[in-house]
Amino acid sequence: MGQALQAGLSRSLAGLVDTQRTAMLPAPVHNPANGNSNGEANGPVIIDQPTEKPRKPRKTSGVSLIGLLRDLKTEKFFNEPRSAEAIREKLKTKGHTFTASNVAARLQDLTKKNELYRNGVGEVWLYKDTPFDESPGIANAPEQPAE
Repeated sequence: MGQALQAGLSRSLAGLVDTQRTAMLPAPVHNPANGNSNGEANGPVIIDQPTEKPRKPRKTSGVSLIGLLRDLKTEKFFNEPRSAEAIREKLKTKGHTFTASNVAARLQDLTKKNELYRNGVGEVWLYKDTPFDESPGIANAPEQPAE
């Protein structure tokens, strides 16, 4: 009798686990091709699995920050020493907003490529399109040809 009781309990527990698993599944999708007109299915049941939403592509203006800084250079904006904040404000007046860290990073990239030159004045970096001399923030005078 003990074994019969044990077997009965095992079947009951298995049935409960199976019921829980069935209850947790998503609702099956009725496919008319798999059943007759009264809704009884003749074929396999198709379970609708959740799928990830497709991501929308990011909208970009098509103009990079480096490109905008190069445009400022061709407009002679860097003829005078400019701080990163002044550069950022100039871009803002043209309708382009960037974080200070983004502007600083791209200015550093252009400096490494020798497209711009920088000089530290206190805690501020000034950027210019020609090299600075030893005096803080003052650009080298153009060299005069020997007479």
